[in-house]
Amino acid sequence: SDLQLTACISYAIVQRDQSGAAYETTTNLWNEHHAHCSVGYGNALMLALPFWWRLMQCFKVFSQTGEQKNLWNALKYSTAFPLVYAGYLRKTDPSAMHDHLFILAAITQSTYCFVWDVLMDWGLPCRARRDDEGLCGLRMRTPLVVSRSKALYLCLCAFNFGLRFIWALSIFGSVPGRSWGMFFLEVVEMARRTVWAVFRVEWEMVHKIYQEDPSSMPLSAAENDEEGEEMGLLQAES
Repeated sequence: SDLQLTACISYAIVQRDQSGAAYETTTNLWNEHHAHCSVGYGNALMLALPFWWRLMQCFKVFSQTGEQKNLWNALKYSTAFPLVYAGYLRKTDPSAMHDHLFILAAITQSTYCFVWDVLMDWGLPCRARRDDEGLCGLRMRTPLVVSRSKALYLCLCAFNFGLRFIWALSIFGSVPGRSWGMFFLEVVEMARRTVWAVFRVEWEMVHKIYQEDPSSMPLSAAENDEEGEEMGLLQAES
């Protein structure tokens, strides 16, 4: 979408120069044309394109492997399309109903992504043994490689949760494209993705060398042969 915005605004600036209009700073021209370029259908299509690409990749992997988890991963990416469309309606036809649709779509998409992060990408929850203290029959998996502090993992999960929602609201909402606030959100999002990548690598390492009793395996691995779990998100991580 940034490429689409840049192309749209640059075209408007070139047209202004060719018309012989008085000189205007690039910042002012950007602010003048940003609102128009950001509400076009081209911007919405470019926002949706990366998610469409990943959706097709999930379907291709499923056709080759037959692993059901790829369908649930595809569903994760498909939740972005209602959010993009709701954001488009919110900009082109502002109304209370479109605001509510946008918030509902943002909550759905961000919640699904957060659950997927914690359950499938990080493999943090696992079944609690009878002698373990857990919440609703669950406890945090072992080993914890990055840090032995469970509090740190919980804090970073909360950090990921918050950023999932803020990022959706800022990108698909009406936050200006040129502001220190947006720059700050982009920096924090980079930090969130870094945390995600570190925990993702940790889970891959733990999953491949795990030697503990299968009853203490994280849910995403321990449910390999069980079908019909709630939301289908407890499928195997192979």
